[in-house]
Amino acid sequence: TIVLDYTLTAFKVACMAFFFGLILAQIPEVYSLSGHEKGDGVRPTQIVPFLFGLGVIVALMFVDTTNTGVQPDEHTIGNMVMYCICGILLAISKIVPGISGASLLIALGLFDLTISSIAHLDFYFIIPVGIGLVIGVLGFAKIMNHCLKNYRTQTYFVVMGLTIGSLLIIIQELVLLGPDVWD
Repeated sequence: TIVLDYTLTAFKVACMAFFFGLILAQIPEVYSLSGHEKGDGVRPTQIVPFLFGLGVIVALMFVDTTNTGVQPDEHTIGNMVMYCICGILLAISKIVPGISGASLLIALGLFDLTISSIAHLDFYFIIPVGIGLVIGVLGFAKIMNHCLKNYRTQTYFVVMGLTIGSLLIIIQELVLLGPDVWD
């Protein structure tokens, strides 16, 4: 993971472009999983969930990540809660197909911190994230199972909105990096 930490720092634009490509490649698969047939028109019961998923990610783009309250060098309860939430989000991104955990962390301003903390085996970070992962998996797996059994097409259209929104987060991150990192 130290190599990953170095790579993400030294080649940030290339890594973001790589993540973009991975996410983009998921869109056809998510669409096919929805069960929507090509000849069928798109219905409001599909548009509304898609817009909901997209809206969630767009809302994350407007979160002020400069004031997340996370000070990596401080060992506070607030940081531990934020790290636990980070773990829950990572668990959700692993359960829901098409959601990029990296994009969620980028949107919350926690991507670099996560990679660095894992690379340096910062257990103050890793343990709360691990607890959050367990909470997220146990809590969200049943919800996702219910949604896929009862609302398959709508669920996958939400996922498609989240997936396309993840692309927007990466574009936003690249724009925020500025032209000096493009060299």
